[in-house]
Amino acid sequence: MLFLLATPEYNNTQSNTTKVKVHLRNGVAEILDQHQDLMGKVENNLLEIETNFENKIEKLLFVLQDAVFIVSNKGLNNENQSETGVYIFGKRILELNSTLSIDEFSKKTEPVLFSLIIELL
Repeated sequence: MLFLLATPEYNNTQSNTTKVKVHLRNGVAEILDQHQDLMGKVENNLLEIETNFENKIEKLLFVLQDAVFIVSNKGLNNENQSETGVYIFGKRILELNSTLSIDEFSKKTEPVLFSLIIELL
């Protein structure tokens, strides 16, 4: 599955994605290969992706601020593409990882978003 995550300052493309889990305002969407076409809005919430890199499953966690996501089996350029594509475009994206401290995280996020993420974790 193809995965693209982008903002004006950030771009992440993965071609070996096996699962994408998007936390929405009214539920959670779990996207796997051959998922139906879908479009939605993410407001200050989490995104989890799972990739298969060198036969190892790797999970990445992101915080999205005001993002839209598109799931398509046709590609964005109307190409003859059978691979499922997940495209996410957001105002701000922050990757959560083991090197990011809570203090650093709180400086990089808005207060409302910071309190929401602390509740979720």
